[in-house]
This record gives sequence, C-alpha cells and structure tokens, in this order.
Amino acid sequence: MKIYMSYNKDTLKFDGFHLEDKYSLKIPEPNISIDFEMWEYLRSIPEDFKLKKDLTAKDFYTIEDKEIIEIIPFEYEDSKPSRVDLLEKENANLLQESLKKDIEIKDLNTNLAQTTLSLVDKDIKIKDLQKDVANLILQTLGGN
Repeated sequence: MKIYMSYNKDTLKFDGFHLEDKYSLKIPEPNISIDFEMWEYLRSIPEDFKLKKDLTAKDFYTIEDKEIIEIIPFEYEDSKPSRVDLLEKENANLLQESLKKDIEIKDLNTNLAQTTLSLVDKDIKIKDLQKDVANLILQTLGGN
C-alpha cells in the first residue's frame, strides 16, 4: 500500500493524504509518494505546511527527506467588529449622551426652581411695597 501526499500546484500547500490500494479511486494530482514514517511525521505537525519551492523530484520520499517541508507561520488578522459589537457601542454612546442630557435637565430644573423662588420673593416684596404705598396714601388722606 502506497501513501501519497497531494498538494496545491500553485502554492505547494498540503492538500491531503491518500492511500493507494485495490479499492482506492484516482489519487489527486499533483502528489508525492511518502513512506509511513514521513506520513506520521507530517500528521504530527499542528501548523499548515507546504513543500519547499526548491524540491528535488524523487519517486519516493522518506523521513530523511523531511527538510522538503516548510511550516507556514500562522498570521493573525485583526478582526473587524461585528454588527452586534457596533450596535452595542452605539447603544453605549447613546446611553452616555442620554445620561448627560438627564443631568443637564436636572440642572435646568434646579435653575428654574431657583428663578421661580426668586420671582415669588420679589412678588412678595412688591406686594409689601404696594401695601406700604397704600398705607402712606391713607395716612396722607386721612390726616394721621
């Protein structure tokens, strides 16, 4: 039973393992024939891997040929915020703006209450002055 490793023609990236036996279908091209130890070694690699570009063509590759393999380093991509994340951020901003407006409204209500109190106080003073003027008029008319 032969073991084959197929790979992408353009990138040389590993594409899969295939066993050739009397029941196997067509083995994908391109591929290389590898021994059992090489197969076990390649299966133990957790990262993606590919064949090196300067690969010397052979009929059969063994574990001694493991230098033909190049590990593909994992590249982290900055994830874009999801729609839910964007909506949650917008919601938090709107909530913050709403709280600021609530504080402004409370400040305005406090100012309105103080202004109303001041107006009432002035109305009382005006009424007292009107009363004093009326008493003065009565005194001057009444002769007291």
